[in-house]
Amino acid sequence: MNELLEVILNDSEIECGGSLEMRRLMLYNHNLKEIGLAELPEDLMRFLHQANGIWFDGASIFGAEPASGLFTDIMSANLDLNRDDRNEVLVLGEDENDFLIYDAASGLYQIIDKVDGMVWAKYTSLKEAVEHILKI
Repeated sequence: MNELLEVILNDSEIECGGSLEMRRLMLYNHNLKEIGLAELPEDLMRFLHQANGIWFDGASIFGAEPASGLFTDIMSANLDLNRDDRNEVLVLGEDENDFLIYDAASGLYQIIDKVDGMVWAKYTSLKEAVEHILKI
């Protein structure tokens, strides 16, 4: 994951949100749970601690209360989508056709079609899922 973060942080074409204190991420996670959403996985929290939101070539990784309007907030996006399974599944990013989700029940990151929800890919690694959705 450190190699991916290095690529993201050093590529001038990738827009990246600043770091976020781990204390704020823990509070954000608590707030997700309080409103009935799935919690952030630990590896994503470490990722957002260094890069709180990413945008590249039409694809994005959402942030936790990102400072810039360029990045979508995880909580807001999931509330707006109003999915039936939102206590088990978090939408974490998107490209033009797909969502990147985290399925808390299985512990897997998945790439799913925005229209019909078909699962295109499953990953145990956040790194691989981010690389897939950002196409880097």
